[in-house]
Amino acid sequence: MTHYEIKAFPSSELGKENEAIELYDQALKIKPDDYDSLRNKGVSLSELGKENEAIELYEQALKIKPDDYHSLRNKGVSLSELGKENEAIELYDLALKIKPEDWYTLAWKAYTLERKNRKKDANEIFNFYMQIWIKSKTKK
Repeated sequence: MTHYEIKAFPSSELGKENEAIELYDQALKIKPDDYDSLRNKGVSLSELGKENEAIELYEQALKIKPDDYHSLRNKGVSLSELGKENEAIELYDLALKIKPEDWYTLAWKAYTLERKNRKKDANEIFNFYMQIWIKSKTKK
């Protein structure tokens, strides 16, 4: 991880997406095959509504690390935002095969299913999500 990536992530978290993108670009000049920087730059672009550009970066990250469930999920989110719900659901399913209890992927899958008027399926996922959440709170 380069110092640019270390600085970029907090910038993104603070809503400074353009600054984060510039820092990820610097990190990628040093290490072009850094799938974390590619994916996180994609997230920043997605936050700016640049879903097609974000998808390109997620695809690059997945070429480097095909089992990166974050990139699978994030590509799904961008596709969902573009109205490509079926493709998004396929990617959520792939991500959930890698990390079955990822609450963020489950939430996006439920949201996407609901947008497709598949409310029963969305509710089943939401109920599963709630079971995971309750279990995580009772383990403490």
